[in-house]
Amino acid sequence: INIDKTGGSLTLSGVIRTTNDWTYTAGSIITTGSTLAFAPAVNLDITPGNSINYNNITFNGAGSATLTAGSTLNTTGILTLTSGTVNTGTISASGSSINLETGFGGGSTVLSLTGSAAQALTGGASGSSLPLEINKSGGTLAITPCGITYTSVLFNSS
Repeated sequence: INIDKTGGSLTLSGVIRTTNDWTYTAGSIITTGSTLAFAPAVNLDITPGNSINYNNITFNGAGSATLTAGSTLNTTGILTLTSGTVNTGTISASGSSINLETGFGGGSTVLSLTGSAAQALTGGASGSSLPLEINKSGGTLAITPCGITYTSVLFNSS
């Protein structure tokens, strides 16, 4: 999927599930109320567009998703990591709920918890996680990892 709009806006609505690469090049995207579900069977490449704030994001494929090095996938809604792995780049989560499910295999992507609202980071009974960066400008963060292994944690206070 390649988003390259020269005019107007693309409105994402409902659940958009893809097993294909996702590339944002240009254009306006309205994501309110939508869920973007990446479901790689083997490998999937994501070039998210650093200026786009996606709503809900889910990773739920058996394969590996790879963010473009140096890029940031921004989510303002619920982030759910169900299965597979996610590598390189950063996922910036400012929504209220970040769910790391039992089948998620971790990866090298930095999970950055941001924003000023209250957030809850929850995990399944076992599994791996991502390098974690807590960079909140306010609000609370409740962590209930239930056996998740964090490879590294960086706290930034404002």
